[in-house]
This record gives sequence, structure tokens and C-alpha cells, in this order.
Amino acid sequence: LNTCKKQGLLVDHGSSFYRIEHESMRAAIYENIPVQRRRALHVATARGLEHSHRGELHTVAVALTHHLARAGDWRRTVIYLVSAADEAIEWGAWSEAAELLQRADEVRRDVQIAGWTERRSIELQRKLGETRLRTGDSSGATAALEQCAGLLTLELPEEDDDSPLERTTRVLRRSGHRLLSGLFSKPVTSPTPLHLEKARVLAALAVAYHGTSPYRRAWCLARLAAHGEQSGDNNAIVTAETSIGVEESFAQNPQNAGAHHGRARTGATRSESELLLARADLGAAWHDYTTGDWPASMAYCERGSERAWRMGELALWCRIQVLLGGLMFLRGQLRESLDAFRLATRTAEASGEVAIANAGARGKGMALLCMGDARGGVAYLQRAYERTHRAIRRDKSAGLRADLGYAQFTTGDVKIGLDNLQAAYDEVDSHHRGTPLRDPILVRMIEVQLAHAQNVEGKLKDQCIARAGALLDALSPMNCFIGVRVAAQRLEGDWHWARQRQDEATASWKASMRTAHRLGARYEQARTQISAGLALSNHTSVTAAATTLEQIGALTLLGQLRRSGAIGGRASDEA
Repeated sequence: LNTCKKQGLLVDHGSSFYRIEHESMRAAIYENIPVQRRRALHVATARGLEHSHRGELHTVAVALTHHLARAGDWRRTVIYLVSAADEAIEWGAWSEAAELLQRADEVRRDVQIAGWTERRSIELQRKLGETRLRTGDSSGATAALEQCAGLLTLELPEEDDDSPLERTTRVLRRSGHRLLSGLFSKPVTSPTPLHLEKARVLAALAVAYHGTSPYRRAWCLARLAAHGEQSGDNNAIVTAETSIGVEESFAQNPQNAGAHHGRARTGATRSESELLLARADLGAAWHDYTTGDWPASMAYCERGSERAWRMGELALWCRIQVLLGGLMFLRGQLRESLDAFRLATRTAEASGEVAIANAGARGKGMALLCMGDARGGVAYLQRAYERTHRAIRRDKSAGLRADLGYAQFTTGDVKIGLDNLQAAYDEVDSHHRGTPLRDPILVRMIEVQLAHAQNVEGKLKDQCIARAGALLDALSPMNCFIGVRVAAQRLEGDWHWARQRQDEATASWKASMRTAHRLGARYEQARTQISAGLALSNHTSVTAAATTLEQIGALTLLGQLRRSGAIGGRASDEA
């Protein structure tokens, strides 16, 4: 030993433990050990690790999998791989957990494992799907969860390519108590482990299908609701009813949405679970957001955020923070919204919650863009779009691409911005026609077309105005999604003004102002004041808008006003 140590062949690691330093020598010595002896050494090493780490085997689970695999003990190899993945999940290391579960699944498939039950395969597939969802791998998650559904004999419906959105709407409107017969032929008094496994798979599949397979998403949610009603599984009830309520809210069916959120609240209250109550709060916040009661929505967000934080549910807390940041942004609280988005993005990234981190980065990018940091805003939007696009989330990536295109257009990259906006519009028009997902993209398209018309002349100007008019017809400003209605009505006024229709323009601007005042949307209200004030030469209106912009920190638009000469130095002084 001393000779080997002096020549650097062995390194003393303490406690009578030595390591062969050179990789090639280590491999040569290992290969010269007879196979049976080698396996016996791995078994002895694994037993030693188990004995010395009793009560905390999860800390050496990865090392155990190495030795047990070399020893040919495949059953315990898979068990410890799953244990190591569970430990990674506890710490929010979703990518590491997905890799470990993938290795476990590969071993399970390649080797015939004695004593391995189908129940273990189901649990492994479900965990693999859930961790892939967390890392943003929607396609991989869907594949794993569909295999799990097959093992559970959940026969997924065929996708109707003709009109999936219409079928989705029909399914959602008939969901809850009346849709299908449920998962079981007769009600059960209490959920068994198998029932709970089915519920978890259905819930995860609903998330995986979001934005890629609307009808199947609706089917999963409806089955989950029926499962909850029959088995008394409050978690399934709250999860399904909250999600269906949000879908109904965005489909602008407030009465149906209210009924679903009411059932979610009842299930959460019955369970006395802070976690379920926080989920119900998030659902109610979305409902009030889509119906225009933004103060009530913010109150639900704050209450749900506190509950989620107390429970240590960081993913749920981040989701609520993103919604709260969006509400603050719409109400003109730009600095506060930036703080909310920043906290949500950092926490989600640290927890491996890629989808939520992208949503937070999107909000942060738009806030920075409005507050004068154009370069930072574009950078955050670009990063969020690329990550979302890789995850194949059509519903999210189209909206992000529209925001990115708008940001690029407003910062001078006119051609790239227009191309991205057109691509986003084509994407959402193909897959989400007739849904509120299209409204924000239409607003972006109309805004850049009218802005482009101011910088060109002749036939090209007429084409831009005509294009904006066609998009306005598709949008229907008086009935579009509440989150963009103020902007839509303002743009309708701008279009009428470009067509030299002063009375119609004035009426649209007044409607926009009324909607903004009702919602408390200070930033959009200021933008409408600027449009109307500049067109009608109303200096008081422009100055009042500039004062608002200065108060809320919207430095980009304020700087444009100053450079155009519409106002002087400090807007508040001039006012």
C-alpha cells in the first residue's frame, strides 16, 4: 500500500478507504475479477451501504443503484432509482428526477423482474409523466401518461380533427354530474389506492393535453369530476371543477363558470385542506378576472398566495403570483407587477417549474418594455418564447410570439416583429379560432398595422388600414375578452379616425374610457386619453395621461410623448 501510495497509484480517502487513481488501471483490475466474485463484491458493498445508512437510505440511493445493477439485482435497482427520484422531487430537482425515473423505466422494460407488479409500473409511469411536465417536456409527459392510462385501462377517446374546439365546448358544458358514467360502474364509498392513481393520471393528462389536444383535455377533466363525485375524492373534485371553471370563464360563460367554482369551493371547504382552498382561491381569482371584477380577483390571489406559501406549495404560489402580477400590470401598478413577476420567475426556475417560469418571464418582459427597458424586455420575451416553443405548447407559444413580435416592432425591428406577429396569428387562427386565446393576438396585430400606417404613404397605407379593419371585424371590440377590451375599443377609435369618421372614433374612445374606469385599468386608460387627445387636439387630455404614465412608471410611452413634442418636461409640472 505504501509503495502504491508513493507512486500515486492509490489515493488515501481516509477510514481505510483507498481509490485507484488511474481510470484505465481501475478498469483493467475490475475486468480481471471473475464475474461471480465481482457480483458478490457489489452485493457486499450494497449491504454495507444499507447497514451504515439505515433510516436515510435515500441519501445513498444513487450509489446503491450502481452496485445493485452490477450485481444483477434489477428489482432493487429500480426501487432505489425511484427512491432517488423521490428525493430529487422533494428538493424540486425535476430534471434529475426525470432522468432517474427514465433509467428505472428502461430497466423495467429491458429486464424481466421477479415480483414486479403492474401497480408499480403504473406508479412509475405516472411519476415519469408528472416530472416531465414540470421540466416542460409536454410530448414526453403525454407519452408516459398515455402508457400509464393504458395500464389503468383508461381508454382515451379518438381526437376529432374536424372541430376539436366545438367538441371540447360541448363536453365542458355537459361535464360534472351529467357527463359520461364515470370511471366505475357503481359509486364507491371511499377512494382506494387504485382510484386515487386513476385520478392523478387523469389530472396530469389534462395538464399535458392543455394547448395541444383540447377535446381530450376536456374528457379527462370531465372524467376526473365524475370520479370525484362517485368516490368522494375531494382533491379530484377541486382539481377538475377548478380547471373546468377556468375553461368556462375564458369561453365567456360566467354562469357555468360560477357553478363549477362553487362546487370546487364546496369540495375544498369540506376537506378543510389549506392546499385545496388555495387551489379554489386561484380558480375564483381567474373567474373574477374574466368577469371584470379585478379588485375581487386580486383579493383571492392574495389569500391563495398566503395559503400556498404556508403549505410550502411553491408551484401553486408561483402560479398565483403570475396572475397577481398580470392584474397589477393591467391596473397600472407596473413596479408592483414587475416585483411579482420577478419573484415568481426566480422561484419557479429554482424549483424546476419551467412552464411557470416562462409565464413569469413573459410578464416581466412586458413590464420592462413598458417601463423603459426595451432591451431587457425583448430578451426576457425571446427566452420565454424559445423555451415554450421547445415544449410544444401551441396555446402559450403563439401568445408569447405575438408579444415578442410586438416588442420587436416597437423597438425598431419592424420586419422581424411583423413576421413574428403574422406567424403567431396564423398559428392561433388554425388551432384556436373562436376562443379568447386569439383576442390578445388580434389586438397586437391591429395595433402594429395602425402604427405602420402612420409611417407609410399611398397604397401601402391604405392596405394597412384595410387590414386593421378586417382584424377588428374578427375581434368584435365590444364583446372580446375582458383583458383586452379597453385596448380593442381604443384601437377601434383609432381606425375610425384613420378612415376620417370622427363621430364613430369619439364614440369608441368614450367606450374605452368607460371600460377602463370600471376595471381600474390606468395604463390603458392613459393610452386612450393620448389617442383621443392627440387626434382632437385636446392638450388637457394628453397632459392628464402623461401625469398618469409618470405616476405608474410607464417611461417608454412617456418618452415617446416627450420626443414627439406633445408634452414638455415633467408632465406633473405642466398639469
